[in-house]
Amino acid sequence: MPNDRARIRVLLVIAGLPAGGAERQMALLAENLDRSKFDVGLLIFNSAEKIHYQEVLNLPLWFRALNLSPAKDRLLLIPKLVCGIRHALTDFKPDIIHTTLNVANHAVRFAALMSRCKAPIVTSVRVEYRPSYAPSEKRLERLLWRRSKHIICNSGTTKEQLKTDLGIPANRMTTIPNGINKVFFKDSLERPAVWPKGKIALTVGRFTQQKNHTALVEAIAALEPRGTLTDWHFVFLGDGPLQDTILSLIHQHALQERIRIMPPTQNMPAVYQASDLFILPSLYEGMSNAVLEAAASKCAIIVNKNADNVGLINDDRGWVARNSIQDTLETVISLTDEERAQKANTASAYVEQNFGAKISMNKTVAVYRTVLELS
Repeated sequence: MPNDRARIRVLLVIAGLPAGGAERQMALLAENLDRSKFDVGLLIFNSAEKIHYQEVLNLPLWFRALNLSPAKDRLLLIPKLVCGIRHALTDFKPDIIHTTLNVANHAVRFAALMSRCKAPIVTSVRVEYRPSYAPSEKRLERLLWRRSKHIICNSGTTKEQLKTDLGIPANRMTTIPNGINKVFFKDSLERPAVWPKGKIALTVGRFTQQKNHTALVEAIAALEPRGTLTDWHFVFLGDGPLQDTILSLIHQHALQERIRIMPPTQNMPAVYQASDLFILPSLYEGMSNAVLEAAASKCAIIVNKNADNVGLINDDRGWVARNSIQDTLETVISLTDEERAQKANTASAYVEQNFGAKISMNKTVAVYRTVLELS
């Protein structure tokens, strides 16, 4: 363990910082680690220009971007990645390494093994293990998990899956739910300049199969002829590989005036506050950062079944689509503003009490100190 009078050198590692829940948690960690106690480094594998959370670059931290890309580096990607990580470890000389998401979790453990780095590694698993890890990633995890001194999961479901499937001892894992920045609790933020009129139902997430946007489009299409949508409009905020597929489906159902696709923005607090309803249609989630943010911002919330395995949204704090998204959506939009607001206010208070950034930060720092004492 480093001298108690010295600041602990923590190297945070993630493939990149595009818009995303796990990436927001890494940015929050970089922002909130106490600089009187920690020297903070941040290593990303792609380029600094692709960082969505640009505020991290204004923080006092050691920073390196490896500027790698599968398209550009091709067969040299893995050796360049391992070499870049090894050089970063040599240059920053961390006391502890904290990695997040599969690519960084696997690459850093392998590179540290190759370079005989003695710094303990903490890995964060911020997705549900069984549906989110590809077979090849599961094989790597089975080989490499012992290189982690400790594993942080953001849900008890993920922790139990890792324990059952990989045999990881319970004392090597800690459940730390996502934290949320206090900015999302602010009122009366300026409405985004480009925003539809009427009532807004917002969906935030990458356009991938997991996020299940197509099911939401089909639900909206089924309700459109009934006249129940009245002045409701839907905003899908995100980007990703299925964007063209989703756009095609919107056009197929002639919903261009009802559904708008918008790119990720750094002004998320204002986006949530300008929305009346938040919908998470995902097939599965570890712990959804977007649900936390929407709840803090007093949006009424619909989550698809199996998309909230931490139980953040229940019948007192929102609506769970246990049968179909279409039926639940029709029920919620038929309610009065006051009925939706009652559950939204309850959810916001619950999030503020249980998921503040300080709570998450204190638990993470406790893991660091335990790991260093054991090293």
